[in-house]
Amino acid sequence: MYGWGRCAQAHEYVGLIKDNADDTSEIKQGADQIFYNLLIHNYISVKQFKNLTNFNAKCPIFYGLPKIHKPNIPLRPIVSQINGPTYKLSKYIDLGM
Repeated sequence: MYGWGRCAQAHEYVGLIKDNADDTSEIKQGADQIFYNLLIHNYISVKQFKNLTNFNAKCPIFYGLPKIHKPNIPLRPIVSQINGPTYKLSKYIDLGM
């Protein structure tokens, strides 16, 4: 198992991130503007536009998974983008390619 020292380091790092301002809504507005431009140039339908822009974005979650196979058990940083401000934009681009 990993020691409390490693957990404390991760907690301090997450604390630093939480102190910064949350600009999730601004980023989502930018993504919505991209979808609006696609809509007015007839690249997507109104139904697609509503589906891609109608959700409540939340700040992506940062956490770490321990690398138990390495000495001192460092953390592997993970950022979960599910329901993040650019989540549906990323999904749309991924499906189109």
